[in-house]
Amino acid sequence: MMIKRLISIFLCCCLILPLAACGSNTAVSSTAADATAADSSPASQNADTSSLAEETESTSAEVYDLIAEQSDLDKIAASTEHFSFTKGELVYFFGIVFRNYYAYLSYFGIDPTVSLKEQMYNDTESWFDVFMEEAKNYVVNYLLFSEAANERGLSLTQDDLDYIASQKAQLKESAAAYGWDENTYLEQMFGTNVSWEILEQAMQKMLLADRGYAAVCNELEEKVSEEDILTAYEENIRNYQYIDFAVINM
Repeated sequence: MMIKRLISIFLCCCLILPLAACGSNTAVSSTAADATAADSSPASQNADTSSLAEETESTSAEVYDLIAEQSDLDKIAASTEHFSFTKGELVYFFGIVFRNYYAYLSYFGIDPTVSLKEQMYNDTESWFDVFMEEAKNYVVNYLLFSEAANERGLSLTQDDLDYIASQKAQLKESAAAYGWDENTYLEQMFGTNVSWEILEQAMQKMLLADRGYAAVCNELEEKVSEEDILTAYEENIRNYQYIDFAVINM
């Protein structure tokens, strides 16, 4: 479990908009017929996400070749009342998770030339399952905080839209350096059939979720003072005490 915790912490720092799992009562439900529960984080205990793992497979470290039928990419993988993520967007998040951790694969004994489904993390989970679990968790968090933004009347600003436009311009520039168009570049970076349209849709919700997350945290800071925190600590000090030690094998 320690390895999985390290992966989760690392990926939280690496995704474009890092979100912490603040509390929320917003229910997330899948509208896809083959949905399965994504219950691996506190924020996703009430969430269902699509079983994309059965339809995608990592086959190449260079291309992160996630096989998905083009006709399935628009199907809903997870949704809330006002927002949803498609399977295409989930493929993008999986590519992000895998790519961000690529430099550390050898540390965990992962062979990037072999399908992740064939390499076991433990007795019941493959490394594909671990990375897909992380991708689903981020989708759930973005949905929850997008709803939080909507509840507070927040929306994308012109600065947000300008940022997205600048990312597209930068994408075209990077693709041109390789002699590709932007969609070919995205497929090479994040997975088969990942297009700019998929990335743009994801970015809009990620930026909105970031605003929702900031609003929730600001509200919590206003409700809870430093004195409240100190009082709670002093009243429950034993809950916060622990022994710090290190074991070195020579």
